[in-house]
Amino acid sequence: MKKLLAFSIATLFVSSIFAEDAANPAQFEEHKKNVLAEMEKGSALHQTVKSCIQAATNQEGIKKCRETAKADREKLQTERKQMRAQKLDERIKKLQDEKAKMATPEKK
Repeated sequence: MKKLLAFSIATLFVSSIFAEDAANPAQFEEHKKNVLAEMEKGSALHQTVKSCIQAATNQEGIKKCRETAKADREKLQTERKQMRAQKLDERIKKLQDEKAKMATPEKK
């Protein structure tokens, strides 16, 4: 019985996710574009590090490549954190607006 209930809840959750995507294809496309852009940034970083290491002539050169790569990864991580914080702020504002609408009585 518990398994059936858990399965039902999971099915509803998954179907609601797909319904949101179907209801707002523009939002899905924007999300898809953002995910691909982030993946491209990571790929470019890996390619840069690979090229740097291949061009290195000694251990010190490899060490500099790794230091540069670490700094670039930290910068990318900071950018991602800022983007998540901005999106979170937007969600909070949206929820506060919805809450304010619910709190005000409708005039008829």
